[in-house]
Amino acid sequence: YQYKNAPKYLDRLEALNSFKGNLSNPKVYKCVKLALNDKWNGHRSKAISLLGEASDAQFTELKPLIVAIAKNDEKTMVRADAIEFLSKHYKGDDISQIFANAMNEKSYVVLGAGLNGLAKENPQAAMQKAKDLENENSDNIRYTIMDLYSNYGDDKNNAFFINQKDNFGGFEAMGFINMYGQFLKRCNDVTVLSGAEVIKGYTVKGKSNAYVKYVALKVLKDMVNRYQ
Repeated sequence: YQYKNAPKYLDRLEALNSFKGNLSNPKVYKCVKLALNDKWNGHRSKAISLLGEASDAQFTELKPLIVAIAKNDEKTMVRADAIEFLSKHYKGDDISQIFANAMNEKSYVVLGAGLNGLAKENPQAAMQKAKDLENENSDNIRYTIMDLYSNYGDDKNNAFFINQKDNFGGFEAMGFINMYGQFLKRCNDVTVLSGAEVIKGYTVKGKSNAYVKYVALKVLKDMVNRYQ
């Protein structure tokens, strides 16, 4: 009742939040589906997130709805959320085509979501696409490529991390350090040693805040443990 009748953004969001874990209730499921067409884009994204708990039968019904959002929603963030949803829950040539189309988008969030989807079904094709995107000035794309390389890359991709390290300062450096540490697990000893020096730089007094220093020390410790 609150979602359908409350006019204010936060009241409707509160109603949506209360639906979490209750999609087995037909009335709740119907309301969340209704929210896919909400006038507020934040509510549409929230609905997509909630539908990740759908049943198999519900996923079958939801597919054309989410596909339509991925293709047509006026907000790129909602389209990106829909593409991420599709990559998690569906396979098929039609879904692959959505990922391929996303590679031609100007929006970095849509492009990144498409690259993530492509990586799940064809890592090598995603790696090639990532190579073409390495110089894009977008943290979203940088994180997407780092995640891809940390799971599928090798020594040849080390230069990308080295070139990107100065783009992540403050608390963002923690994400960079963790991904770089994960990537180095896939590399030879020479690359690991050079990478360790980069990470060690974050432990120098006055270089980073205490949280970043802690993460850097933890990653270095994990690297040492792998060689013992």
